[in-house]
Amino acid sequence: MRTPEFDQDLWNRLEAMDLDNADAVLPLSRRLARDNGWTQDFAKRVIDEYKRFVYLAMTAGVPVTPSDEVDQAWHLHLCYTRHYWDTMCGEILGRPLHHGPTKGGQSESTKYRDWYGRTLELYEAAFGQAPPRDIWPVSDDRFRDVEAFRRVNTNKRLTLSRAAAKSGVLGAAALILAGCTESLDLEDMFFIATVIIAVILIFKWLNSPPGPGGKGGGGGGGCATCGGCGGCGGCS
Repeated sequence: MRTPEFDQDLWNRLEAMDLDNADAVLPLSRRLARDNGWTQDFAKRVIDEYKRFVYLAMTAGVPVTPSDEVDQAWHLHLCYTRHYWDTMCGEILGRPLHHGPTKGGQSESTKYRDWYGRTLELYEAAFGQAPPRDIWPVSDDRFRDVEAFRRVNTNKRLTLSRAAAKSGVLGAAALILAGCTESLDLEDMFFIATVIIAVILIFKWLNSPPGPGGKGGGGGGGCATCGGCGGCGGCS
């Protein structure tokens, strides 16, 4: 794979690009943190990585695909249409960078996995270091949960991590079983067996691949090529 010469002028313009409106009470970086449950520092790191992705999309000459974290920054930036199209694409890039959804299907899934793996290689070649794994995970991790993502209103729905759910189940089971240890008869033994089976089934469910597509998802994720630049961005 040929590595294009680093375009220092383009990178300087992207690196200096400020996505936050200084007059806004809720600037883009803070909205990004809020919408994804991230810290402000992590959101700002994601924005830095988003700029690196845009650089690759403009210079790689082949399709590239972002991590989900970077894709969230891209999605949000697109909402700020004047800054995205007029400032970034018009003034900084000098050409458009389009974004579109996957067509779905196994062939799309395979394609975007390949593009993502290549993007990680292009990143390291361009910037002289491996991408940070907490923002750019390996391909299997990046696409594993793509079918399970949902937009959730936390005022209407309770969200609980699988790790917390497992801890809660174990704690509840321990309390229940502790009450049956003084004197065991046949009925108590049957009850204990039922609790153990229930815990096993719940853990099996909690460890099962999330989402209707199972592990890796059936549809994959990707977006359309950017207009006229030879690069592209894939998304979920």
